[in-house]
Amino acid sequence: MFCSYCGKHNPQQDGRFCSYCGKLLAETSIKEDYIDEVKQEIAITKSADAWDAEREEAEIDSQEQGELILRPRQRLKKPSLYAWLVPLLLALIVGGGLYGYMGYEKLQNDRVTGWHQEAKRQALLGSYDKATGLLDKAIALRPNYAALAADRSIVQMAAQLQRQLAETNAQLGKHHIEDATVGLDKLQGELDKHKEPLFEPLHASLKEQRIKLTVLTIKAELDELDTVPALADKLRVADELDSEEAGAVRDQIIGKIAGVALKDAERLLQKKSFTDALAAADEGLEYATGNEKLEAMKVQIKKEKKAYEDAEASRMEQAMQKAAEEDLKNRTAAINVDQLDVKLDEYGDLHIHAELTNVATKPVYSVYVEYTLKDSNGNVLDTGTAYATPDYVEPGEKAMIDDIYYGAYQNATVRIDRAGWYLD
Repeated sequence: MFCSYCGKHNPQQDGRFCSYCGKLLAETSIKEDYIDEVKQEIAITKSADAWDAEREEAEIDSQEQGELILRPRQRLKKPSLYAWLVPLLLALIVGGGLYGYMGYEKLQNDRVTGWHQEAKRQALLGSYDKATGLLDKAIALRPNYAALAADRSIVQMAAQLQRQLAETNAQLGKHHIEDATVGLDKLQGELDKHKEPLFEPLHASLKEQRIKLTVLTIKAELDELDTVPALADKLRVADELDSEEAGAVRDQIIGKIAGVALKDAERLLQKKSFTDALAAADEGLEYATGNEKLEAMKVQIKKEKKAYEDAEASRMEQAMQKAAEEDLKNRTAAINVDQLDVKLDEYGDLHIHAELTNVATKPVYSVYVEYTLKDSNGNVLDTGTAYATPDYVEPGEKAMIDDIYYGAYQNATVRIDRAGWYLD
């Protein structure tokens, strides 16, 4: 029989009081399945204080009335503390373990995420080795994260290209232009395949090395360039470059342009090619703006040009005057009579002989003289015209005139009245 208060089983079939709690046992047996149902309902709905109050009331009632009062919902005793404390402790332990595990996993995830983000930042800055180290730490904690493995692979690719760029930069430092050119061309082909943001530092480094290569190439070629147009072509290439070294080589090219232009202007000035000399100076100033030596050369060229033009004008004036004088002489005094005489032969004839010289500046031809014969009393015996031989007389050459006056029978004198000729 079960006690309706404490719920314990009493083996005495004929006992009236509970051997555990001392309460009066009910006369009618309570089925075990019903007692279990009542115990569960009481354990849920009643508090500990209510149980104590009901137990005291039951004792008073049993003493005063001596009979059992059955109350279906108050027949069972409060469950023991251990009945619900142990499951609660187990639940707390399991819950605490789960919470701790979840906290640990969250901490690990946060660390992996932090390393991953810092690796991305370092990669964007070009610190690929640092990024690789951070990704290795993250992969050690989360080896199954595909994103970490993928990022590590591409960062390793970037690190390899960065090492190759360092090699080409070393070659440029040694002025190994051909080797550096081959290396940069190869790297250009590789980097053209990668447009991701983390490759931007490599693209920038490649651009800087291209500029450095161009500068070194221009410097190597400068010694062989000695014309302004050739130097100007290199200057246009340098103008497209954006670096401190490019600025230095631009200044070097401009300085050489000024030197070449100055040398050309001086050479042309010595040849009295004033227009070409000015053009050479202006061509240099087109690139070397404000160059003092070229500006001074222009002033000198203009000064010498004016002096030359003034002298040339004077010379031309003198030449024209001289030419006029020569022309006048050629037309009026081209023939000079060097010798003139007349002889009477045994037959009574007069032989007239004259030597003429061409004092003109041009050849003359068909030279002739008109003469007069006079007797000893000054009377005119005759006049005549005689032609000289040879017919064509060069400047400075002589011509002869021989003529005969027949039947004079006396001595006479001869006078050249006029000489005539034709200019060639």
